Amino acid sequence: MVERPVNILSQDPGANLLMSQYLTQPTRRSCKWGDASLLESLKNPSDEPYEIQVHCPEVTFIGKKEQPDFACVDITLVPGDRVIELKSLKQYLFSFRESLMSYERFVNVLYHDLMEVYRPKRLVVQAQLRARGGISSKLKIDSLWRTQPDEPDSLAARSLARAS
Repeated sequence: MVERPVNILSQDPGANLLMSQYLTQPTRRSCKWGDASLLESLKNPSDEPYEIQVHCPEVTFIGKKEQPDFACVDITLVPGDRVIELKSLKQYLFSFRESLMSYERFVNVLYHDLMEVYRPKRLVVQAQLRARGGISSKLKIDSLWRTQPDEPDSLAARSLARAS
C-alpha cells in the first residue's frame, strides 16, 4: 500500500476535510498482471494467411520503484481462427495501469495472454520502453523462438548448438 501525502488545495473547511480523507487513504497496487478476461475475439473472416499489425503508442504500468513506466507496444500476428477485437485490447492494456511489474514481466504476461486468447499461427510482441535514468529498453518476444529444441531453426536449438 502506498500512503498519499496530504495536500490541501481549498480554503473551504468541508472541502479540506474531504480532500484530506481522500488523499490519506492508502491505495492498493495490483499484484494482478493485466486482466486477460477483458480480451475478446472475432472470427477470422479468411482462411488465407495474412499479417495483422497493431500499434499501441502509450501503455502504462507501475515499475519496480513505484514510478510509472510508459511503453510503446507493437503486436504483429498471423491469425488462426480468431482475430483481435481492438476495443477489448485497449481495455486490456489499460488494466495494466495500476500493476506493479518489471519490463520483462510486462512483455511476457502480454505475450502469454495474447497467445492463450487468440492462438495465432505466429505472434510477435515488442515493447519500446521510455528512458529511465538515461537508459531505454526494447523487449521482443517472437512465437518462433518458442519452438522445440529438436527443430533445427529454433532459438532453443541454436542456443544448445552454441553451448556445445
